[in-house]
Amino acid sequence: MSEAPRLPAGIGWRAVLLGLAAALVVAAVVVGGIGKLAGFDELRRALREGEPSWLLLAAGSQVLVFGGYAAVYRGAVAFEGGPRIGRGLSLRVVLAAFALTQTIAAAGAAGLAVHYWAMRRLGFGPRQAAVRVIGFNTLVSLVFGLVGFAAALLALVAGDAPPALAVPWLVGVPVLVGAAAWFTAPGRAERWAAARGGWPRRALAVGVGAAWWVRRALRSPGGRPMLVGAGA
Repeated sequence: MSEAPRLPAGIGWRAVLLGLAAALVVAAVVVGGIGKLAGFDELRRALREGEPSWLLLAAGSQVLVFGGYAAVYRGAVAFEGGPRIGRGLSLRVVLAAFALTQTIAAAGAAGLAVHYWAMRRLGFGPRQAAVRVIGFNTLVSLVFGLVGFAAALLALVAGDAPPALAVPWLVGVPVLVGAAAWFTAPGRAERWAAARGGWPRRALAVGVGAAWWVRRALRSPGGRPMLVGAGA
């Protein structure tokens, strides 16, 4: 793969803005439904007592989130010989995925589908696209997990959280990271990531391939900048 190919029409800024508008409509319906259930007086009181400066900070932080996620996506596309795409294209893909995630209640599957579709349009094969999409989302989730682990540890030490809340994080995150490290160890990763057998075995191979992709990215100078975007 060489220089940045372009995605076909259908994911331009107009489509993205329409998607975001639809997401805002869904959000308004949800808020309105909550207000109807909880009582609009309670909702108005909560909004009235809210601190505008914190709302502005939250809005600015959300812009940073989109920028960071787009940087991770751009790095995932370019990693290990992929095409280099511009900031505008990566941001359009990320915003389109976000809009669909908000408008379709499918546990984020709609957003992943957009990322997969874009990867395929950029020239990746079906398996390559699946590994990269799952891989860069795993990288972002790894950052979430480490933040959650640190927060659980601090909350447990400070006595601000009951053990039942903190211990699952303190146990679960190391277990998952340890399992990923075992499956992706040199000499073992190639065997587990090989696409063979029935669909359960092939699905496991894609998952191991994605974890192996993350391990290579973390050890590569070209992949480490994605951590900065994930941190955002």
